[in-house]
Amino acid sequence: MVRYIYLDVASLFILALLVFSSIYRKMYTRKSSRLLIVVITSCFIASVFDILSCYPDKFGYKSLYAITAIHFLFVNIIPLLYISYIMSLINLDNSPKNKNKFYTLLALPLVALIILLLINPALKHDYSIFYYTKDNVYHRGTLIYSLYLLVFIYIIIGSILMIKFRRFFNKTQVISLLSIFPIITICVIIQTFKSKFLVELFGVTLSLLLIQIVNERQEIIIDKLTGLNSKKSFLDEIKRSYEFNLDYYVILLKINNFNEIFTLFDYEEARLYIKEMSSIYDKHYKDISDYKTFYLDNGIYAMVLKDKDMAKRISQSLINDLAQINKSNTEYRPNPSICIINTPNDFNTFDLFLSFISNYYSKIVFNDKLTFIKDVKENKDFIILSNIDEIINTAIAEDEFEVYYQPIINMKNKSYNSAEALVRLISKKYGFISPGLFIPYAEKADLVTKIDFIVIEKVLSFIASESFKELDLSYIEINLSMVDCMNPNLAPRIIELMEQYKVDPKYVNLEITESYESLDDETSKKNIKDLEQYGIKFSLDDYGTGYSNIERFARYPINIVKIDKSLVDSANQDSMKIVLKNTFKLISELKRKTVVEGVETIEQAQMFEEFGCDYIQGFYFSRPLPLIDFIEFVKTNNKKG
Repeated sequence: MVRYIYLDVASLFILALLVFSSIYRKMYTRKSSRLLIVVITSCFIASVFDILSCYPDKFGYKSLYAITAIHFLFVNIIPLLYISYIMSLINLDNSPKNKNKFYTLLALPLVALIILLLINPALKHDYSIFYYTKDNVYHRGTLIYSLYLLVFIYIIIGSILMIKFRRFFNKTQVISLLSIFPIITICVIIQTFKSKFLVELFGVTLSLLLIQIVNERQEIIIDKLTGLNSKKSFLDEIKRSYEFNLDYYVILLKINNFNEIFTLFDYEEARLYIKEMSSIYDKHYKDISDYKTFYLDNGIYAMVLKDKDMAKRISQSLINDLAQINKSNTEYRPNPSICIINTPNDFNTFDLFLSFISNYYSKIVFNDKLTFIKDVKENKDFIILSNIDEIINTAIAEDEFEVYYQPIINMKNKSYNSAEALVRLISKKYGFISPGLFIPYAEKADLVTKIDFIVIEKVLSFIASESFKELDLSYIEINLSMVDCMNPNLAPRIIELMEQYKVDPKYVNLEITESYESLDDETSKKNIKDLEQYGIKFSLDDYGTGYSNIERFARYPINIVKIDKSLVDSANQDSMKIVLKNTFKLISELKRKTVVEGVETIEQAQMFEEFGCDYIQGFYFSRPLPLIDFIEFVKTNNKKG
């Protein structure tokens, strides 16, 4: 009987391309991808021997038996390997529960087939799997249906696995992964009745092509920049940890100064440097079994393994390796911090783990180089940072922000006639929350403007009150953030509030930070100009940090220059004393006033008074106070004066 090999030949070309594509794209780094390559290779071998069996005149009687037996063996190996591939995608192959028993049961039918193939030549023709007559004509025996039964058993097992664990895949993945089973069934039926058409393996090949296109997409599995496993692969891995209660140790490594790379290098150099730096997370630990590396983006890497002591040793090794990284002609050194999470024990649910990962990107920074989450997760600051977005939004909605006032003393008459307004968050649920925790996040989350306008309105309400008039204060200082300055609605909104509360502009002093490069932004310039024209005065905050220069506050409508605490702390140095004395003299000649911040001792207060500063602000005189306490403080101390 003539048999048409065209479909098998087409399968060989397609399968060869699939293997080449997998190797070229380095898809063999994942266990599941390696298993799929084995499935494809098995299909390739089965197709080769299927083609060879179509040329009986080229081989002897025994060779034909061997060729056909090998073909049937690999045809039946394919569904077993495919089930193993599905299990690796779900991570069932890493689940210790009944793992050995399950694999043994899976292998038993295949073992029975191998035995049948070995004894097949000795069986009577009618009761064999297949046989050849003396003229080398191929015939099927009644046991051929045992092979189809075996395939059918594997189809049922694979289908059950896919349906039971479909939540691990999207709809397209489920369809692609399930496609192989009905296609095999249809092709077997076709070839049974039309045996001259070798359609079985061509159908399997088309299914494998679809599976590789849908499930083995490099851009989903592998991070393009680093070559490590992607964030999606990482989250899939952890999700399975929770689903099957797999005990994993997750090393999360964060390069805290990661963005500096893009400042120091041009784009292409930065990419090469990140790729070079990322290589240590994988190449240096190849001898560790079940060790997987991932890149989560923005300088955060993850490593997953099963041994706690090994996780700790790797973490220390990573810190040491990163310390050795050097880029010629640059001063960049990675600043890493590592936290180790035990899943699923440290976070009770996958959703809680996801929430932590989300916060870890922008909010959570650990001071120590190596931290175990179990040691800090009950810490109040950690809990607050883990929930900071909810806390801030609740505070905005339920008016949990309060304004504290830090008195500023006039060194000429020793009276308190001004103060700086400082925002404080008093959460009903968490209590007092340090500004150092919520302000950095608010700035990144574009919530700082909302908070600042809450402060502005509360301050204006106070200035408009009888209490303010009774205190005879000259002004209140209100901080503006960089985001505020670049907001085109800043000046109109402040002016609107001023008129709403009927506040004289002379009582408001807006603090802009000296280090903000955004002050040179056109929107910022317009805001400052419009507010100045309205009658509001400005203070230059944090003088002595960042881009300190006389030209800047000479150029802007600055009335008060605030000397930063960093200069106060170093004021006992002889050289710094000279700098400070001349700074005060220069500012005075420019007709500006000076406020010294962060004064904590009487010695510092006396020193700056001698230097000629106009005002002093610091814990030595008073901490920031709630409004009621501030009013009482000013009344009491100014009466004494």
